[in-house]
Amino acid sequence: MIAEWLVVFFLLSGTFFMFAGTVGLLRMPDLYCRMHAASKCVTLGISGLLLAAIIELATPGIAVKGFFAIVFQFLTTPVSAHMIARAAYYHLRVEFQENTFGHEWKGWFPEA
Repeated sequence: MIAEWLVVFFLLSGTFFMFAGTVGLLRMPDLYCRMHAASKCVTLGISGLLLAAIIELATPGIAVKGFFAIVFQFLTTPVSAHMIARAAYYHLRVEFQENTFGHEWKGWFPEA
């Protein structure tokens, strides 16, 4: 009974975060905000869905693979989003939104 409620909770929370990431992609003003919304929400959404699968299937092999997938998501998604953002700023010269607060990269990269 408790396992079923946990599965429902994790499925709903994972689905919510995936939906919030989609809305963030559509509503955010520039590339950097969109990447932030997508990377954070995808990480949390996939984690919720994988936790629901781990609880529902309840086999040791699935649990180990699921936890490794969650750890891999938490390690790689933010790093890859950061690297893509740096490449967009440095190589493609994608500018920040005019009212962006805290432009930390200004002056760090040489002009091409």
